[in-house]
Amino acid sequence: MNILFIAPKYPSVYNNFRAPFFREQAIAIGKRHNVTYVSAELHLESFSAINSLSSTKKNIDGIQLHELAIKKGLPLINSYLHVKQSTKYIERYIDIKTIDVIHCQTSFIAGAIAYNLHKKYGIPYVITEHSYYTKQSDLIVKKQFRPEFKSALHKHITTRNLKNASAVIAVGKYLKADINSFISRDIDVVPNVVNTDRFSLNREGSDTIRIGVVGNLTPPKGIDILIDAVAKIKNKNTTLQIVGDGLEMDNLKQLAKERGIENRCIFRGHIPPDNIGEFYKTTDIFVLPSKHETFGVVLVEAIASGIPVITTLCGEPENIVTPEIGIVANRADSNDLATKIDTMIDTIDNYSPKELRDHAINNYGTDSFNNKIDEIYRRVTG
Repeated sequence: MNILFIAPKYPSVYNNFRAPFFREQAIAIGKRHNVTYVSAELHLESFSAINSLSSTKKNIDGIQLHELAIKKGLPLINSYLHVKQSTKYIERYIDIKTIDVIHCQTSFIAGAIAYNLHKKYGIPYVITEHSYYTKQSDLIVKKQFRPEFKSALHKHITTRNLKNASAVIAVGKYLKADINSFISRDIDVVPNVVNTDRFSLNREGSDTIRIGVVGNLTPPKGIDILIDAVAKIKNKNTTLQIVGDGLEMDNLKQLAKERGIENRCIFRGHIPPDNIGEFYKTTDIFVLPSKHETFGVVLVEAIASGIPVITTLCGEPENIVTPEIGIVANRADSNDLATKIDTMIDTIDNYSPKELRDHAINNYGTDSFNNKIDEIYRRVTG
């Protein structure tokens, strides 16, 4: 099939490789279908009253990529022009009549572009959603996450796009329930895909237990809770490796110093997705201390590297981590997290690296993902 893949961005140096799962999904689908990827990215640091657009076209990762750079416009018409210009570009430069399925990532801008094309050309469109909307009544989340619906109009357009989609995919069960809290319709659950070929069971030896975490250094990721927990664990023959950049970097370094573990806490900065496999070779235990997650790709990457994992009760990750895979800790609770880390250190030999990797391949690998996506594509084109 010919698939038009629309996303808010294509992970690159410009956007610090944010949302790498957009690219991973497109690459995986491209192994079975012809994928044209349109990245409709809004450049917030530049301004134009009419949302001027520039574009580049190239073949990369086995897909045809159109990168649109759209300048930020006036607030009241910004999103309207974003959608309008992206739609016009697609109609002008892509042979839309050859497209079998439009597959968009996220419901608002990408969903609106797909809705416009569906309405005009009758092409079925599928939405894969990655973000929570309602946040419901979770106080911790309300403090750390701004509501996704910015206005009644935002909610109306998002709901319209979801209602009219030929299929809606949520990357996890928690996200499916969240979407169904404001719209009643069938929703498929297809986890994010992880290219397990980029990870291996090779592990570099060490005299210490190396605890690893990967994530943006922002409050919702809970890195401060992890630093506090590592300071409390009984086994002091440990190091904490933190991969990622963000506004909290200086605060986290200061916290490590205050907790007396600055010599055991290594800040490795940002590592591009294509190189992250090397980091996992130097990790013995992986921890996801987040306060809220719709999936948790980094968990699967660690599992694909044969590493046992610990996650907090933060959403979909608690569905990923079974007793055979790792341990679940309370959210935002450094005392409980410290206890769970100590438990894993004591029982780490009970985890089979090969079984961990096999679990990742069988449940989140490319073939598993494509089998689920193909079934949906056949259904919407049938």
